[in-house]
Amino acid sequence: MNKKVGKLFIKIMKKNIFVLILAFVLVAGAFFYAGIKYERKTSFTNRQNFQQVNNFRERQKMFGVNNVRLGGSFVVGEIINKDDKSITLKTKDGGSKIIFLSSQTEITKVVSGTSSDLISGKNIVVSGDTNSDGSLNAQMIQIRPN
Repeated sequence: MNKKVGKLFIKIMKKNIFVLILAFVLVAGAFFYAGIKYERKTSFTNRQNFQQVNNFRERQKMFGVNNVRLGGSFVVGEIINKDDKSITLKTKDGGSKIIFLSSQTEITKVVSGTSSDLISGKNIVVSGDTNSDGSLNAQMIQIRPN
């Protein structure tokens, strides 16, 4: 009689272990799915808030960042044309990009630079806000070594 009870107990335990493991996997999967959904929702909300903040300084305050450049877009290329208010870059992919300069545009190199340092043949990195036509309003320009 004890052998029959023992075999029955083992049979029930094997079934229960399978059910227990299945329940654990289902619960873990549900928590994982809920976490992914939550992350996407909060990440999307943060992205929307960030896009609504057009002012560069306000974006820095939003993330608690001071004296760090977090421009909207970066462009790397060689200056192929320059006038008083803009420069044209030849980008690495062979295209070109118009960059608008303003009195607030910071131009740097190993030491601070000026717009007269922006000459044809120089490689630069630009960060700023992209306009609807694809041009860029420069917030920061860094002159790179050739």
